[in-house]
Amino acid sequence: MTEHDSGDLGERLRAVREDRRISQTELAGSDLSPSYLSLIESGKRTPSDAVLQRLAERLDVSAHFLRHGSAAPEERVPELELEHARHALVTGDLDEAMTRASAVIGARGAPRRLHDEALLVLARAQERSGDLESAFSTLLPLHTRALTGDAAVGVASTGVLLLQSLLQAGDLNQAADAGAAAVAASSRLGAGGTDEHLRLAATLVGVHLHRGDLLYAQHLAEEMLQDAEQVGSRVGQGSLHWNAALAAEESGHVERALHHARRAVAFLSEGPDTRDFFRLKLSLASLLLVSEPPQVDEAVESLLAIRQPLEQLGSEVDMAYWHRIRATAHLRTGETDAARASAETAIAVLGDTPRLESCVARTVLGDALAAGGDHAAAEAEYRRAADTLSMMSATRQAAQAWRDLGDRLMDIGRTEGALEAFQQAFDAVGLRPSSVRVGSAAGPGLTV
Repeated sequence: MTEHDSGDLGERLRAVREDRRISQTELAGSDLSPSYLSLIESGKRTPSDAVLQRLAERLDVSAHFLRHGSAAPEERVPELELEHARHALVTGDLDEAMTRASAVIGARGAPRRLHDEALLVLARAQERSGDLESAFSTLLPLHTRALTGDAAVGVASTGVLLLQSLLQAGDLNQAADAGAAAVAASSRLGAGGTDEHLRLAATLVGVHLHRGDLLYAQHLAEEMLQDAEQVGSRVGQGSLHWNAALAAEESGHVERALHHARRAVAFLSEGPDTRDFFRLKLSLASLLLVSEPPQVDEAVESLLAIRQPLEQLGSEVDMAYWHRIRATAHLRTGETDAARASAETAIAVLGDTPRLESCVARTVLGDALAAGGDHAAAEAEYRRAADTLSMMSATRQAAQAWRDLGDRLMDIGRTEGALEAFQQAFDAVGLRPSSVRVGSAAGPGLTV
């Protein structure tokens, strides 16, 4: 080996070590000296094959890569499989993506980098296929290692997917706890201010919005938006404006929500077409339908434009959301049969597994049935949505569903049923009847 070859090896060794955030003392271990390692990195010593193999194992790369700067021919197989898995994920061939990623995970001797990246691809494919439970099982061990910096993928990447899965499954409390830990770890590990970190923070804002923590969500969004503006992250600013739009909508400020949503679209439209961008356009369409007056034509135009790319890049939950928003648009124009068909499609896409989106779709289906005069069937759908939400940790959504049912029963003169639904709404958020009632034996009643 020439002196030049030795120097290239040393430079690669140092670059990989620094990328892994490992000191010379840590890499040297108990069998090598840091000074000897320093000589190798400076190109003044050439390690034996045995020493190089030990260093490669500690850095989770191959000795062939350290010596030659490229993978050995047999090591290229897992890399090619991973490339195929990523491509399949982009094109929407989720079964192929899962098969290819699983092959990399099971490959003997594959570097940990490829193993961890394949786990993330597998979890993404599982989440997009609607199998949230499998996605969670695949992702959690990887995310746990990422929290300490012991994974080849960043904690922000694993955290975003974990929160999305928990959010869609309705496990909002666990999502909030996991999100706070992931954001803290991402900052601690030096990723603060990156696009992925800001996407993680924006996803955590969304979790708190769904939980009903509106003030905290707004505070967190504003804080993170300042960070995104300082570092000039357009993806971060777009993601945070998106969640600021959701916060404004939850607070009843639809015009402000539309302003933030349009700002988010402007930021994210400058980058490549991504799943997030089309999900944002879907949220914008939803806001247009609840504005005063409803901007139905623009909403429908946006829905039709994003359907095909969302089918390719999105998940089953995303498509159920699309059909549910389409049902709402049909209701706005008085097309009750079309609204019913779209809502039923949204429910069918998700199947029988409890999901937040399927509960919302059932409420819209109830609206379509009520608009068509079938009040008994409408009430059954409202109750099913509220009951399902009550079984999940989505207490705020359950309370809203019961409140919606009460309002609708009042509209059709079912006062007794409406009072029961309102009581269920109170129960869902933990508001129980007082043990001391006005006019009870415990004391005199209030005088008005």
